Formats: sequence, structure tokens, C-alpha cells
Amino acid sequence: MNDYQLEQQLRAWFRDEIAPTEVAPNSLRVVARELVGVRPSRFGPRRFLVLLAAALLITVMAAGALALASGIVKLPWVRDLEPVPEPTFQVTPTPDAQPRSWTPAEPMTVTRANHTATLLADGTVLVVGGASGDFGALTASVDRYDPQTGMWTAGAELLEARQLQTATLLADGRVLVAGGVDANGQVLASSELYDPEGDAWTASGTMSTTRTGHTATLLPDGTVLIAGGGEGESGQRSAELYDPVGGAWTIAPSMATPRAFATGTALTNGTILVAGGIITGTSSPSAELFNPESGTWIAAGEMVTPRIGHTATLLTDGSVLVTGGDVYRFEANTRGDPLRSTELFDPITATWSASADLSVPRDSHLAALLPSGEAVVIGGFSEKGGPLLASTELYDPATESWTDGAEMLSPRSFSASTVLVDGTVLLTGGQNSVEGQASALDSAELYGPGP
Repeated sequence: MNDYQLEQQLRAWFRDEIAPTEVAPNSLRVVARELVGVRPSRFGPRRFLVLLAAALLITVMAAGALALASGIVKLPWVRDLEPVPEPTFQVTPTPDAQPRSWTPAEPMTVTRANHTATLLADGTVLVVGGASGDFGALTASVDRYDPQTGMWTAGAELLEARQLQTATLLADGRVLVAGGVDANGQVLASSELYDPEGDAWTASGTMSTTRTGHTATLLPDGTVLIAGGGEGESGQRSAELYDPVGGAWTIAPSMATPRAFATGTALTNGTILVAGGIITGTSSPSAELFNPESGTWIAAGEMVTPRIGHTATLLTDGSVLVTGGDVYRFEANTRGDPLRSTELFDPITATWSASADLSVPRDSHLAALLPSGEAVVIGGFSEKGGPLLASTELYDPATESWTDGAEMLSPRSFSASTVLVDGTVLLTGGQNSVEGQASALDSAELYGPGP
């Protein structure tokens, strides 16, 4: 556990004792460093040990302060402790050996857009559902990509064809697919579980309400938090939890703000950041944090710009980079022009700050964190109703600056990206145009070091 993660862990355990503008005291961090490993419950035994050890240490230090200062009394367990430096909030990235470029991958077995792509525990990628052809039909088909062979194989079909769903890898290796839109345009409340070992789908119950444009995030205890989403031009406040052990859905506390098509990001301290999206017909700058230990939502400030169609990427220092999107206005029955702006969320202070602009506006694009610590944004479109982008850009967190990356082989939007085990990015499907009659793609590309 690095310094940043330790600081965040202590804040999660002692959020009432550590002020937002302060760091955890060294005495507490020294003891905790030897005890933390598996994230405990708020009142679990490991937290009790930390509390007890910290209390004993503080008591001994207070009671024997004069004696210790004079050197009359020396405590071996205190004397041998090495001082711990203040947190640096840095994780050492791994630079690419060569500049990255795009190379073609084998095409999928069917065309698809608005699908999901999930990295499985064995390193293969599960691609599920989506719209196919000219978007007049949905597909229940499933493809699995093997990076070792570079080949696709068809998997067992979904129980129900759907697009705009979520897919979440569970701790036991299965995948939870929830909500979305069916072939008749109806928003779904159903969910399914995929077993990679048996290549089989089973029904996994029904959510409390229909959802598309919701967030789905794995929590540290193995449950999945589903938040927001909706039908039409308004989001909803409701949230719920899926327990893969019992196979049951339960109602969770509602968010303060109704929202759909927001982003959901799991932070290093175990909380979940939900930001932006549509609320009552307009895009929102608001953000909220869900604390799994207390089961509560708290305000997380407001973004500099309200946005929908944006991306949110967890960086190596624990901050979150939000890029692009657009400002939606239901009253005008239109989405706004794509945005160039980006911003950063600081989880320590729960504040937002503007960062460097993209070189071109982007909406409905993708973003991924690379092993180098850089974030890459991919494709999308930069003009409302205009052509799609093949360009990419790289964000350097150290300098908060953007540089142009290699161009994709094909412009696309509404595709899916997956970072493979070796750090290569797999890009799948999407649509080839926002002008005229758009068609879904079966093509795939790889973004990795080399020519």
C-alpha cells in the first residue's frame, strides 16, 4: 500500500477525526502501516486493532512525554519505529518503451455499437449486446477476445437483447449485466449474470425500477452499486445494491440529485464519485460521493462546467480527470456544442478545478488510463451533427498538458475500450458516422507501443 492509499484508508476509517485540510498524524500512520491490508468494515476487528494500538501509543507518549524527552525512559517499541514521510500521493508509472500506435485487430463476429466490453479474470475480453447493422436491430450476441491468439470466438447469447446496459466484473469472476434498452425501445429493469467458465447466462433478478444511463460500480465488499439512470429526458435519484452471494437486489439510499448518463468512478478510499449527467432536462455540474461503510451520499462540490457525454478517469495520484462532453438543454430540444474543457476532482478536499483544454472539442468519446500514468482520450465528435474523430490525445498529469496521439485507423463514436493486462488498449465497434444513415462497426483496433 503506497502513501496515497494509506492516507485515503485512514481517512475512510477516521473521517470524523481527520479534518479535510489535514493529513493523518504520523503516529497513526506508523501503526496502521503494519495492520492495513484488507479493507475492513467501519467497526471491524482490524479497525479496532488500529484504534487500540493508536490509543496505547498516544497514551504512552502523553504519559511519558517528559521522561522520554529527558532520555530517562526509553521504550524499545517506540525507539525502533522508523519515521514515516508525509504522503506524496504519487504512484510510480511505467513509461512506454516506444511511442504508441494503432494496429488492426481481427473483426468481431457481428457489428455493434452502444455495447459493453469487460476485461475478465483470465485476461480475455467479453463484448456484449448493442445495436447492430443500421441501428434498426439489437443483438443478443456475445464475443470473447483472446489477446494471446488475437482471435474472437462467439459466446453464449444474452437472455435478452439489449443496448446501453452496464456490465460489471464481480469479485468471483462473473459479469453482471443490468438494465439498458430492448429491441422495442423499452427501458429494462432486468439483469443477467455471465459465467465465463461455463459460458452461460442466468437471470439475476429485477431491479426496483427500469434504468438506462445509470452507473454501475463494484464496491469493496463485492456488492454492486447501481445509481440513477432513467427514461426520457430526466434522471432519477434512486440507487440499489446487488449482492452476488445472495443473488438479491436491495434498495440503497437515494442520491440528492436525480441524474442519468452521469459518470461513476470508484476512488482509492472506497467511495464512489458520481458526476454530471442529465437532471430534469438539463445537464448538471453537481457531483456526489457514496460512502459504502455508512451507506450515505454526501455532496462533492460542483464541476466547473455542467456536462453530459463526458468521461471520468481515475489517475494514479487518486484524482479524477473529467473531459469534454456537452451542455444539454431540453427546453431547446438539443444538445449543445461539444466541449474542449477538462477538470480535476481532488478527493482529499472534495473540490473541482479547471485543467488544460483538449486540442479539439469532444463528445461521446472514450478515455483510458495507460501504464505510463497518462490518460488517453479517443475519438468522439467535435461538432454537433458533424463528422466523427479519428484523433486521440494524451494527458500528462505531471504537467497538466495535452499532446496529440496517434490517429485511429477508423473514426468512431459510441464504441467501447478495454485496457488489457499488458496495457494495450482494445477498441471495439461503435458507429461510423453521425451524418445520414449511421452503421455499426464490427472492426477492432489495438493501441500499444511499437510501430
